[in-house]
Amino acid sequence: MLSSLFSSPSVTITLEEDQIFVHPVSSDYPVSRRYVARLGERPAHVASLLQTQDPIIRGTVLISLPSKRAIKRIKVVLEGLCDAYGGVGSGRYETTTSLQKQLEQHLDGEIFEAGNHAFNFAFIVPSSTAVSQRSNYGRLRHYVKATVDFEGRLMGSVTSAPTALWVAANPSAPGELPYPTDISFEHFSADLGPVGIHVSSPHLTVSALMNVRLSLLGPPQPVTIISVNGVISQTFEVHFADGEVTHPKSQNFTLTKVDQRASPSLTVPIHNPTTCPINPGSEASLDTPTTETPPLSRGSSFLSSAASSLRSRPSLSPGVTTTTSPASTIPPTPSFRPVSKCCTILPDEPVPDPSPLVHLQTGEEFNHTRICRVPDDDHVRPSTLEGTEASIRVSHKMSVEVRYRKEGDEEDMVLTIGKPITITSWFAPVSFALSKRPRSNDGPAHLRLFFFFVRGRSCCLVDYFYLPAYSASAPTRSPITRTLVSRCACNMSLKEVFDRDGQALQRAAAIDSPLSGEARLLGFEGLDREGKSPAWTGERALYREEEGEG
Repeated sequence: MLSSLFSSPSVTITLEEDQIFVHPVSSDYPVSRRYVARLGERPAHVASLLQTQDPIIRGTVLISLPSKRAIKRIKVVLEGLCDAYGGVGSGRYETTTSLQKQLEQHLDGEIFEAGNHAFNFAFIVPSSTAVSQRSNYGRLRHYVKATVDFEGRLMGSVTSAPTALWVAANPSAPGELPYPTDISFEHFSADLGPVGIHVSSPHLTVSALMNVRLSLLGPPQPVTIISVNGVISQTFEVHFADGEVTHPKSQNFTLTKVDQRASPSLTVPIHNPTTCPINPGSEASLDTPTTETPPLSRGSSFLSSAASSLRSRPSLSPGVTTTTSPASTIPPTPSFRPVSKCCTILPDEPVPDPSPLVHLQTGEEFNHTRICRVPDDDHVRPSTLEGTEASIRVSHKMSVEVRYRKEGDEEDMVLTIGKPITITSWFAPVSFALSKRPRSNDGPAHLRLFFFFVRGRSCCLVDYFYLPAYSASAPTRSPITRTLVSRCACNMSLKEVFDRDGQALQRAAAIDSPLSGEARLLGFEGLDREGKSPAWTGERALYREEEGEG
């Protein structure tokens, strides 16, 4: 009772979703056919009707009272602040309010008992709202905060800490996923002849993969292609309140080439002593003669093996290699289980192209395909969509630079071809974790799946985090009767993917199969008795279409 007299009330805000997607309406806004059919209006009138498709954010204000209090008013504010910088040479810097909304609930001194009291609220966010921004030329952030005014002169008020809200723009219509990027443009060069460029990406986002293809039908003279690079040009426009617009210098980013080998950064760093020849915590990675350590027999004493382990601290796992040099010493094994060098996550490293790339004779055709990665959001920011009222606007242009040299010349020539593109927000990675609850006396064991959402500095679609619904015996609506002409962004055939990742996937399934023994007897189509897809067997994978299975 005495402690409640000296404690202060507190206010906290919880949002149902701290990231929302807005859909700016423009003259060429993509309208969903399903939405047009539901409205029953002509497409010319849909653009004006879509302005009412503004997202709604909902949240809860939680008031914690240590004692009985009389509340006069509750106010919730949604605000967006923008700090704009004109760049070097301009010297201008200003802070403006891009969004201002508030809700007030007058309680006229209503008395609330000690405890927690929750109040729900909702805001409509206009589709033209400027998105969250962070760049060298300013930033834009949104937040929600609440203020509670108490009745009485000495009671005062209490304000919650600001809760961040992330706003991103989706170029597609409401309820639709971002469309894939597929751009083709042609050019005629006097030195290289007809030149064709094709750029494709399933989802052109920050840090996404991009397939760039160059086609030369036949140069009119012998040339040497030195290199082919993809370049993204990023341009900023900073708008100030008095109408002044500054144009900082454009930034060019060369796209990093991604090799077709299995990237170490895409593997889980789990040390497997049966497959990994390197002993964690030892000097087995040194270039010294190695021999295989024999495993302990089942009849060996546990106490004797533990005592020898305390004296020498070597690893006694079967199949692990250790050094035989008498001068080498084995460091003590740490208390935790470290990861060996072969299992660590390594960053992507660009694989250099041969220099020169190719020598072409007169009329010789040349096709070059490469997979590139867009830089991360520390360098490339999402494009500003038309219809967004933003003080800091970003635009991008995708270009392909072909460096070549004509026969007999000593100076290199550069051909640059480009088109404007739209880069959307980067989606966040997701981590999965499995937790198995032990079997109880009155029920079976349970398997729990946890999702860890690791949000980056941009936003992501919720659809990326959920698997589609599957049915055990659903009929195929449109059976495949021909080979798909769409090319995968990884530029690899299905056989190459199986050859590269098939063994690792089969090993992962053998370690811990997600299917229990009871589930395998239910007769799911497409699964054999070992719980593996028949696509891994060569014959059924090749003749599925002829047998009428899809």
